[in-house]
Amino acid sequence: MISKSHKGIPVLQVDNLHTPECGAPPTVDATGKFVSYFENGFGEQWVLVGDRASGKAVIYAGDCHWGKSMEVSVDQPYPRATLQEPEKMWLVVCLATMGNKRFDDVLSRYDSKQRGREN
Repeated sequence: MISKSHKGIPVLQVDNLHTPECGAPPTVDATGKFVSYFENGFGEQWVLVGDRASGKAVIYAGDCHWGKSMEVSVDQPYPRATLQEPEKMWLVVCLATMGNKRFDDVLSRYDSKQRGREN
């Protein structure tokens, strides 16, 4: 459950599509945070919760076990998981939007970090 502590009608409620072995989805107090949800074509679910001021964020992914968050930031956009192209584009868009940065700049940092991990 992601809560932004607003009193109103929820915009989105999404069921967990992952098996119990993936753990329970995170419970997040996202008050004042940047929040994004992504589901790829295979039903793999991702949640990003970030801080606009610091440019830092945490990613939760059902396939990577919901309880094991991954830290990323505008400056360090590459998580410890290998992402497919749709997840990569979602993450880069999130970080660029959250940090008010150019998409190409964040993508370049991501690609640079990815190349560094592959070598």
